Formats: sequence, structure tokens, C-alpha cells
Amino acid sequence: MMATCRTRVNELARGRTKNLEAPSWRWDSVIDLVATHERAYLDHCNRYAREA
Repeated sequence: MMATCRTRVNELARGRTKNLEAPSWRWDSVIDLVATHERAYLDHCNRYAREA
């Protein structure tokens, strides 16, 4: 399993470019999406803990 993980990490590293040519609005959208997802997950965990 660890060898598979290492292989995948190496594949991702090879495909990475030195400069990411993505517009700033795209990064803002990604950050907003991650923040929304994290908030929803934490709300879910909070509700679950209260019901347990």
C-alpha cells in the first residue's frame, strides 16, 4: 500500500509545473468552495456529537 501511495505522489510531483497559470478568480473560487465544505462538515460533526 505504501509503495502505491509513494508512486502516486511521485506521479503528481512530476506533473506539477513551477508556475501555475490560473486566474486569481479560480483560486478564490477554490478557497470559497473548500471553506464552505469545511463549515458544512463541522456543522455535521457538531450535530452528530449533540445527538450521541
